[in-house]
Amino acid sequence: MAKPVTPQEQDWFYERLRDAKVDVQLFLVNGVKLIGRIDHVDRYTILLSRGSSSQVVYKHAISTVVPPTGFEIGGPDS
Repeated sequence: MAKPVTPQEQDWFYERLRDAKVDVQLFLVNGVKLIGRIDHVDRYTILLSRGSSSQVVYKHAISTVVPPTGFEIGGPDS
């Protein structure tokens, strides 16, 4: 069984994607696919931007985050 992800690891992951300013794919639990750049992250939400539009996504509604192909995630300890 996989080790559960801690809030600190999750925050590190989102902040890494935000700082890299790359487009990510977010899949929501209801099956909707969103594409955009993470501009802001807080305890409960993510601000996702694409072009001139932005939207707030609640973290609990996200099922999967897909970074761009070839993006090196590394780890908080590396």
